[in-house]
Amino acid sequence: ELHLPFEIHHLPGRPKVTGRTRNISCTGVLFDTSAPVGIGDKIQYSLRLPNPPGIQAEVRVHCVGKVVRAEASEFVATIDAYEIVREAASSVAA
Repeated sequence: ELHLPFEIHHLPGRPKVTGRTRNISCTGVLFDTSAPVGIGDKIQYSLRLPNPPGIQAEVRVHCVGKVVRAEASEFVATIDAYEIVREAASSVAA
């Protein structure tokens, strides 16, 4: 189990979605949300990694994937590509 804040930037024809993950594997992510998604939807999402004590920079993992399972309160998407992005401490504090 890994409960990280997430933000889905692109669901076709739908507004941005936020929430927390339920777990993550090397091939996909289980999202805990009631947002309507369809199997086969291509999505872009980001996961915010926890900061170690004393570190101000924010680290996000930007991902591209496809929804492979959808139920009432959760869905699973693949991790087809990802990029790790660090924001400088000055931009996080602003």
